[in-house]
Amino acid sequence: MPETLDNERFRLLLRALPGKAIEFLYHHYYEGLVRLSLKFINDRPAAEDIVQETLLQVWEQHQKLSNYNELPIQFYLARVVKNKSITHYK
Repeated sequence: MPETLDNERFRLLLRALPGKAIEFLYHHYYEGLVRLSLKFINDRPAAEDIVQETLLQVWEQHQKLSNYNELPIQFYLARVVKNKSITHYK
């Protein structure tokens, strides 16, 4: 699997092999997303839970997300993690 996938190729992977797509996201974005969450909540276990919930959300919505191609997946992930972190902080 390539180190990076452009938006269209990732959407195709998500449509055809959702498990591999989630694995790709985990290996390439997990730590960065945890660090992003830590900027808001300063609690590593909670930040890890938020990222895991986000990846689970991608899994649950993979059919919908594989058709939605306007926003690159890394931006989508960052937005969801940020929103979940802010909600957790409140």
